Amino acid sequence: MHSDADRSLLTQAGLTVSRLYGQIPMVYKTQTPDWTQIDPMIASIRNTGQHPILQLSLTPTWLQPTPNPCGAGSTTVVPTDINKWAQIAASYVQHMDANFPGFVQDYEIWNEPNAAGLCAPNHMASYMALYAAAAPAMKAQAALDGQTIRIGGPVLSSYSQIWLSTLLTTPSTAPYVDFVSYHQYMFGSTALQVQWDSYNGNSSMYQEVQDPNVGAVGLYNKVLGQVKLGSQPLGANTPIYVTEFNTNWSFFKDCCRNDASYAPLFNSLYLTYMLNSVYNGSLAVPNKLIYFASSAYPWFCVVGVQDPNMDCLYSAGATATPYPQFYAFQLIAGSNYLGLSGGGYMAKSVSPPAGGGGIAATAFYTPTLDAIVITNPTSTSYQNITVSFQNAGFPAAQGTLYQIVNGAMINSSSVSLTSQGAGYTTTISIPPYSVQAVSVKAQ
Repeated sequence: MHSDADRSLLTQAGLTVSRLYGQIPMVYKTQTPDWTQIDPMIASIRNTGQHPILQLSLTPTWLQPTPNPCGAGSTTVVPTDINKWAQIAASYVQHMDANFPGFVQDYEIWNEPNAAGLCAPNHMASYMALYAAAAPAMKAQAALDGQTIRIGGPVLSSYSQIWLSTLLTTPSTAPYVDFVSYHQYMFGSTALQVQWDSYNGNSSMYQEVQDPNVGAVGLYNKVLGQVKLGSQPLGANTPIYVTEFNTNWSFFKDCCRNDASYAPLFNSLYLTYMLNSVYNGSLAVPNKLIYFASSAYPWFCVVGVQDPNMDCLYSAGATATPYPQFYAFQLIAGSNYLGLSGGGYMAKSVSPPAGGGGIAATAFYTPTLDAIVITNPTSTSYQNITVSFQNAGFPAAQGTLYQIVNGAMINSSSVSLTSQGAGYTTTISIPPYSVQAVSVKAQ
């Protein structure tokens, strides 16, 4: 982000995890580290109420082979001395523990090593060697510092059974896996013409999100399956982080990423499916879901300068404002709305379940409210729909309806509640292509 003010907007939306590169090629431009290349970013994250995931990735110039087979100066090349790179990783732990004690706890080793993120003759063998060298050194340093850290990977660009299985069962890596991370994009650069809910030679964005094999829950359950088979310390209870998700990984315009109608729909639908995974056999919901990106011009952002292109441009001196996707996160996670970023619990059940087309709903409760999020990803309008809260836990309650309006704001209004046993009902209308929610609080 460009300023603390910009980052504070994200905190308001409940986006309280900031994933950032460790800037290894800049910090270690020489063999004497220059921590000013990373410390101001960590301080900004702390000052604005967020928490970091620090990616330890890339190779400084003096650890690159000569000539560099990946191109002159390519930082994605595997280092010539893996043990020296592991010492660099451990030095980050030492520095963060000393200067930001207890604050930097999550470390990812590398980024998308199964794709262009790592340049090596054998991607998987090189990555496992890096992990096996770095993770024990980092853990040892944290123990010396009297701090607790979490280390994870393999930071996959897409699902790979062999990569997960190898990391989680190999004796030199599995004992040091505290969380598993992967990325999910619905499409790539060859499918920029994809539309939200119409077929044009490619499946639609809407279809892809809910696809039982490669959609949100389909991919997550595949990862869960490998985690259950692993020999890492927490076994099946190992946290899973989706450290990047979005519509398309390409830095070009697509149908939906920044669209006033479809951006809130996509993100609300993705979060709904991931939360509802517990109703489809998942042991738990993902521990972290991280949208890519807060600001990555062009076309990727949560806040930026709004202009006719909606391309996430950030002009010098400009005031960044929320993009349409901001409001989906703010509604579900923001402390002034449903507040899920502060912690909560999934409802015992949701009906109708998400999937198979039509309205998608998820429900959860926090210490202060019960919430049902309702996403209508279709062109159909639904009138006079009954919304029911069973076992609400409030002897007297007040209801609020939240509606994302034109990807530009969240409208809040009171709704009347009717007592029904230990719960309440209300009636609402559900417009096409809409995201809204109903909350119940103690009166």
